[in-house]
Amino acid sequence: MVDDLMRDFAVGAAVLGNLSAIYLYVYAGIQIPIGALMDRWGPRIMISSSIALAGVGTAIFAAAHTVELAYLGRFLIGIGSACGFVGSLTLAGRWFPQNRFAFMSGLTMFMGMAGGVLGQAPLAKVLSIFAWRDAMFATAGFALLLALIIWLVIRDEPAKGTAAKPTTSGRDLLRNMGVAFRSPSVWMLALAAASFTGPLLAFGGLWGVPYLTLKFSLEPAEAALWVTFNLLGFAAGAPFGGWLSDRIGRRKAPLIVACL
Repeated sequence: MVDDLMRDFAVGAAVLGNLSAIYLYVYAGIQIPIGALMDRWGPRIMISSSIALAGVGTAIFAAAHTVELAYLGRFLIGIGSACGFVGSLTLAGRWFPQNRFAFMSGLTMFMGMAGGVLGQAPLAKVLSIFAWRDAMFATAGFALLLALIIWLVIRDEPAKGTAAKPTTSGRDLLRNMGVAFRSPSVWMLALAAASFTGPLLAFGGLWGVPYLTLKFSLEPAEAALWVTFNLLGFAAGAPFGGWLSDRIGRRKAPLIVACL
């Protein structure tokens, strides 16, 4: 939708880049509080309410006729989406054996990338028929429906009372964060994750389609198809890497191979 957004909001690439990135700013910025709230309130409440908030943000974005209102919509989408991965991992840790956690993490990432794939070639096909605002309103409606389904279906734990209740105080939380921030391993893993996702989100999620249309004179739908392969590789590698890590009982070696 890059060209459509630049035209409708009368903005250049820099403003559009910030409009896209505000989602990531807020998504990353609230991960620690999201984790603390997830422990306290449970994934059912957190995930369902967050998806509903993302749906509201999507509707605002679809209705926006000023870039400021579009920023607000993207801001709410970022807040609402921030629970997705943390909530999925919380459910995986409570519902599945520990020796399946890496595979379930990979499966979660697979589903996330499947959403990314739908946002490329399939969405480009939809946008050749419908306006981008109509597509976004439909997405908002789906998000609200999904929030209701999750509230009705999801349970925080297999049986009532089996999950340990959080007892960590605010002071203990800060102390534990200090321990994590002083760990070289944490910073190395963060650097690896940033190196993986940075190019993926920049090219696969935003600039890949307009680049290919300009560089190789492709139609947007065809360019989106080629960009989709980036996301398909990520989607295939995530559950396989998790399964392999669980299978061999090692975490470092698969990460090194993935970096290479």
